[in-house]
Amino acid sequence: MRTNYLYAFAIFIFFIVGCGTTLESNPYVQDPTAPDYLIAFNVAENIDDQNYEVFVMHPDGSHLKNLSNSPYKEWVYASDQDYLFLVSNMNACEGCFFLYQTDANAKRFVKMSEIPLADSWVDVRKNGREFIVKPMNQDSAHFLLLNKQGDTIEILAPPLDYVNDAVFSHNEKMIVFRGVEKLNDQVYPMTDELYEFSIKSKQLRKLTSYKDAGLGKGSFDYQAGPPRRMNDGRYSYASYQNGSYSIFAVDPKTLEIDQLTSDTMNQVWHDWSKDGKLLFFDGQKMNQKGQHIYVQNMETKRLRQLTFGDESLHLAPVIFKAPRMIYDDYE
Repeated sequence: MRTNYLYAFAIFIFFIVGCGTTLESNPYVQDPTAPDYLIAFNVAENIDDQNYEVFVMHPDGSHLKNLSNSPYKEWVYASDQDYLFLVSNMNACEGCFFLYQTDANAKRFVKMSEIPLADSWVDVRKNGREFIVKPMNQDSAHFLLLNKQGDTIEILAPPLDYVNDAVFSHNEKMIVFRGVEKLNDQVYPMTDELYEFSIKSKQLRKLTSYKDAGLGKGSFDYQAGPPRRMNDGRYSYASYQNGSYSIFAVDPKTLEIDQLTSDTMNQVWHDWSKDGKLLFFDGQKMNQKGQHIYVQNMETKRLRQLTFGDESLHLAPVIFKAPRMIYDDYE
């Protein structure tokens, strides 16, 4: 799963320690006081075989629930309203992952396509009717635009040697993604940047430029990590700079870049509250072995840790609309 880049070293440490994390599972009950949104994230419960599970919790970190709770490997990538979109190797080969849809009740896992997918972020447009994915064929630098029935609408092939981790633009007419213009014989460290690609005109535009390309980066470090839409028209992404990962924002109109988080800890995979005031991310303190979910208030800069466990991996939060439900042991 998404262990290829930032957490390669952390996961190596985790292998040595040989510990996992167990979070309590709780059922839902109807309640009109439930929060407006929930947080889905990925948890390594059995790091020895990287058996990632998808958990959900309230925005304050309470009421953890194991949503997937299966012997398979799952990883949540995207949401649309109260639906979650994840990949799973359910009833498939070890490295064969397919796109599924579920919600906070997890009553059904609906397989959305028979196309095996690469280790790449997924996104949704047109109210859940179309998806952007990357197929498993790693030799092909292209994305697939799929309909809700899982059929390919169009192949999107930006003129680059490497593409990954696409999201739709704010107007849904373009995709923004990580790309590499030319791959060297030695693929890593990758000099990845963010690009914008028009679905209709096929015009390609580079959005970021890392000032010291490749310098100081480990083999799996991001120069520009998977992008996320911000509600002010910008795109946020993680970048390894000054000896740690921080989250940055780029304006696609002016190409101006701002640093959003400090260099005091690593922050990479992230998502935003609907109003753009809260930034949720997986973080790793400099003296910490595990990774946990944090929330930062972007107005006050107040930071709060939401999940815990000395050597556990809680990764890649995804915000989604909550049904009018809470857990039956609500405190």
